[in-house]
Amino acid sequence: MTLAETNAQRTDILHEYFLPPDTFPAFLDACREVIPPSKQELLNVTLRFVAADPESVLAFAPTPRISAVMSFSHARTVAADAAMQQMTRALIERVLSIGGSFYLPYRLHATCDQFTRGYPGASDFAAAKRRYDPRHLFRNALWDTWLDDSRKGRG
Repeated sequence: MTLAETNAQRTDILHEYFLPPDTFPAFLDACREVIPPSKQELLNVTLRFVAADPESVLAFAPTPRISAVMSFSHARTVAADAAMQQMTRALIERVLSIGGSFYLPYRLHATCDQFTRGYPGASDFAAAKRRYDPRHLFRNALWDTWLDDSRKGRG
C-alpha cells in the first residue's frame, strides 16, 4: 500500500501545527469551524508530542507542544489551490491566536505577517543569513517568500 497520490488530477498537501498542550481543545474547535466550510478533503491527522527546542532560531516548539500533522487532498487546479490557501491562512490565524505555530512543507500559503508572528526569530535568522551569505548563493522559496527584503510581503 502506498500513501502517495497516484491520481494526476489531485495532489496531497501536509500541514503541521504545534500547539501548547493546554490549547489543544481550542485547536480542535478551530478545525471544526474552519475545515468543513472550506470543503477541503482532510485525509488523516497524526498527533505526536514534541519536546521544547530552546536553541533553534526558527523553533516551532519553543515550549513542549502537541503536533498535529494533517494530510489534505485537493484537485490540481488554480481554484482548488486558492481555496487551500484560504483555509490554511484561516487555520494559521487561529493557531497563532492560541499561542501555537505551524510548519507547511509543501505550500508557502502563510502570509508574511503570519510567518513573522509564528517565528519571532525570523529577523535574527535573516540578518545572520545576510551576514554569512551576502551574495545570496544559498536561497530557497521560503527565503524568497518570507525573508528576502526585496520580495517580502508578496505572500
